[in-house]
Amino acid sequence: MIPITAESPEIRNLQLEKIVVYLLRNGWRKLSHPNSSLTVFEGFADDSGNPIQLVLPTSLEFWDSLMLIAKAINLLAAIEECQPRSILEKIDLQDNIADFNHAKEIIKSSEPESLQSYLPYLQKPEANTHNRLSADYVSEERWYEGLAQLQASLDYYRQTDNLERRADVLNQIARVQLLLGNWDKARMLYRDALRLYTHLGKKEGIANCHLALGRIMLHLNYTEDAQKELENASVLFDECGLSQRQAEAQEVLQVVSQFKSKQAIKI
Repeated sequence: MIPITAESPEIRNLQLEKIVVYLLRNGWRKLSHPNSSLTVFEGFADDSGNPIQLVLPTSLEFWDSLMLIAKAINLLAAIEECQPRSILEKIDLQDNIADFNHAKEIIKSSEPESLQSYLPYLQKPEANTHNRLSADYVSEERWYEGLAQLQASLDYYRQTDNLERRADVLNQIARVQLLLGNWDKARMLYRDALRLYTHLGKKEGIANCHLALGRIMLHLNYTEDAQKELENASVLFDECGLSQRQAEAQEVLQVVSQFKSKQAIKI
């Protein structure tokens, strides 16, 4: 981890209120403190089972305010096992989502109704923000939080004609379900994505789905189905000029072949 310092431009430009909101949204609890210049939060337990405390200044006017903020960001990064700049990005992304939601509520309740035509212009960047935030959560193995963000993104794309983006998000959700060990859910989602990629003629997307489905079928002991999926993936990767991905498909095909040979010997 590369610590961030009080001199970093990101720290100097960071709004104190955004950090507080991020902490409260992510399970931190504000504690009372006798020093009116400090705000103390209590959150996750350390290895000894003791709650970790995080300290922020109540204002940016104090001489050590930026140092305390930098220390808090570095502490969050250590807890979430990521880089401090990833924490800063998530603070901004969560704040953006909150702004989108607030703006949508204002527009929905506004008069005249013509203002409501602006809603679609908010929804696309909001969906993209959900997608970016999901990538951060998944990289930190916060699977269910990542899934919630991906589902919010999918909900938007289901209302649009952008079938390719919808397929991409379905593919991402399927991958997370696979990482969680939800094989049947992942299989259904990859099938949904495959239908869309096939309709659009997106060979790389089709091939990626076949490869994932081949691995799933192998895990579920459906070797014949696995072989078909993997052979399709291999051919399509070759047509796309993706030799490394084709090699991956061939490698899994070898495992299928070995597995079938063992089954034949038992028979």
